Amino acid sequence: MLNILDEHGHPALGSLLAPLRHREKQSNRGSFRRNMALIGTLMAYEIGRTLEGREECVPTPLGERSLRCLRDYPILATALRVGLPFLQGMLEVFPESDTMFFGAARVEGRGPDGEGRIPVDLSYEAVTETAGRTVLFVD
Repeated sequence: MLNILDEHGHPALGSLLAPLRHREKQSNRGSFRRNMALIGTLMAYEIGRTLEGREECVPTPLGERSLRCLRDYPILATALRVGLPFLQGMLEVFPESDTMFFGAARVEGRGPDGEGRIPVDLSYEAVTETAGRTVLFVD
């Protein structure tokens, strides 16, 4: 798992994350969504480094140029509502990705079980075939 948001992570991402975690600033919904989308874009860029590539020859005005491109776009999956701004940012880097959505909510009135798991009601799913493909859960 790639974690670039730890305390020793990328300073630009940390600067975007700080207002999201700040007790008095996180209530600004517009700023929250914008920062989540920007973080999604920057994280997708970093994740892209780890994905399999292929060489593509591109005709340019100055001749042909070989570029390293994604072999396949990953599938992006997220829980509805909470992950949407983050997903939107990732789609800036992976515009051809298929998407999957899950409607998930905590089961009201039930706390964690003996192993600390919280029951979740998966009330909606929009999924695609994932066999042999990379899936990124955007959360």
